[in-house]
Amino acid sequence: MEELKEPADVSDADNSSNDTNETSLETSSQAEWTEGLPQETLKMVADKGWKSPQDVLKSYQSLEKSTGNKFSIPKADDADGWKKLDAKLGCPETIEGYALKDVVEADIPFIDDFKSAALETGLRPAQVEKIYNWYKARQDKLTQDFNALVEKDKEAIKAEWGDDYSKNEELMKRGVRVLELPEEMLTNIEVSIGTKAFMQMAKRLGEAVSEDTVKGLGGGATQTQEVSTQEWIQSILNKARGE
Repeated sequence: MEELKEPADVSDADNSSNDTNETSLETSSQAEWTEGLPQETLKMVADKGWKSPQDVLKSYQSLEKSTGNKFSIPKADDADGWKKLDAKLGCPETIEGYALKDVVEADIPFIDDFKSAALETGLRPAQVEKIYNWYKARQDKLTQDFNALVEKDKEAIKAEWGDDYSKNEELMKRGVRVLELPEEMLTNIEVSIGTKAFMQMAKRLGEAVSEDTVKGLGGGATQTQEVSTQEWIQSILNKARGE
């Protein structure tokens, strides 16, 4: 009787054949779409692990997403370049792009100049708002400090004048009236020399003139004597200083 032999391992034979076919197809496909490329490019394809043109496109799309928002810094004298960069960073084209909130009434006449300077500098709206808010907070603090100093000076004057405070206050008001200066200018003088010194000066000025002089603003000149406003005020100040 003929001896039976074990059948060959069919699975091993098939697998070997499939691996060879797949490798062959892959190599063939790779060779087709990279054919004619320079050696340097072929090396990059191998290093990147690109197996098909689709892989290259996916890689490029990822690169665009990561670099789409990047930009270069212009040279110092490249005005157009800086203008484009400012626009990318969010700088508006006109001052209307700076929508500041709660603008102080005293700042309204100057706010457009402030915005124009911000626009020329290339500031973003958020930056301009922060700067203006800092400015307002600073002005509020200065006002609070000034008001506190005013109250301190007034208390010092009350202590200095004592029982004569009411009488001296009227003299002080008379001295202020004779100057005929706008309220804003009087405030500036008070800020410059301090409330205590301002009240003392106004009192001395009130003492140096009579009530009739204040009413008529004649400066004590006779009907035939001409005195310029500047000379008259100077003479009153000299009298207030005891000169």
